[in-house]
Amino acid sequence: MVSGGIHILGEGGGGEHQRIRKEALATLWDLMPAVLGESDPVPYRTVLFGLDPHKIIGRSARLVGSECSGATDYRSQDRPSPSKVT
Repeated sequence: MVSGGIHILGEGGGGEHQRIRKEALATLWDLMPAVLGESDPVPYRTVLFGLDPHKIIGRSARLVGSECSGATDYRSQDRPSPSKVT
C-alpha cells in the first residue's frame, strides 16, 4: 500500500512541469514505443500521472528453495515527499 500524493501530468503548466512530463513520456516510450500512439494496445488510457509516495507498506516473497525463502514483511520509514509539481 502506498500513501502520498498524485498529480496529473497534463500538457499545460510551467517549465518544471513540462520537463517532468517529457521525462515520463520518454520513459514510457523506452518501455513500450506504441504508448499514446495509433497502435497503442490500450488507447483508452490517456492520462499521465505522477506519484509522491510518503509511506510504502507491503510484503515481498521469494521462491522456496532460494537462499532467502519465505515471505517477509517490509515497512518503510516515513520520508519526506519529493518536490511537488504545480
